[in-house]
Amino acid sequence: MDGSKTKQRRSEGRTIGEARRRAHEKAEGLRAASRPMTWQTRDRLTEYIEQVGKKALNEARLAKASQERYLGVLRYLVGDCGEHRHESSLKEHTISSGTRFRVLERCLQEIAATHGSETPHQARSVLGKYVLDQLIRDDLIVASPIAGKRIDLSGGKSRERARGGVSLTLEQWNAVIDHLLTLDPAEGVERPRQGMYTLEDRIAVKANAIDLTILQALTGLRVGEATSITWAMVELTDEAMVLHLPPEVVKTKRGRPLYVTALADSLRRLRPA
Repeated sequence: MDGSKTKQRRSEGRTIGEARRRAHEKAEGLRAASRPMTWQTRDRLTEYIEQVGKKALNEARLAKASQERYLGVLRYLVGDCGEHRHESSLKEHTISSGTRFRVLERCLQEIAATHGSETPHQARSVLGKYVLDQLIRDDLIVASPIAGKRIDLSGGKSRERARGGVSLTLEQWNAVIDHLLTLDPAEGVERPRQGMYTLEDRIAVKANAIDLTILQALTGLRVGEATSITWAMVELTDEAMVLHLPPEVVKTKRGRPLYVTALADSLRRLRPA
């Protein structure tokens, strides 16, 4: 009846009539077992989420931690929260009333106001994939009411942020440099218990990180630029160290020379003999 390939089954009985009756009963049982539950838009949305949405989430190929997190978010959508009262949850709605844009918007915004900045975005994702998409598959809605719509999930908090970083004062900058110069890269480093790397390798990694930080502090180079420098690009003079940066090293693709005078002797010692 569903278009799949037919299967041959046997039915036995003491008489032809009994065998035929048992065959009809078996066939009806098989049809009932394979017949999907028919949902109506007047059904409770929470029941649909419990039976269909949660099942889809449990069957999804997710890491255990992600699955537990999403199940928790799913509970917030239906107002199952031990910390807050979710008056705008989907708990009291039918499938018809609970899939209107304003209802879903208020539900997500309430989660944003009570559970931080990341949770409402996860809630929107879970709602879309494991509830609204399933409703579309079951022909209960024709499209997601929130797909492509902008919803303010800031929770009423200001979205303005300071632009750029915060620079150090000259006193702070000097304190950082002094601290880096006094660090012993061998301090606190333990010999690895296994693997191909040695204690000396671990110390060298820490020493290189210190030297790289000093170089960036003196030149303002990006990490990628600083780690791309080779000694062939370095010119040493009595007064300074000159870094001739080719275009392929610089992010802006515009080569330039950099003159390092402060602590040039400290960087000079890094050059192999």
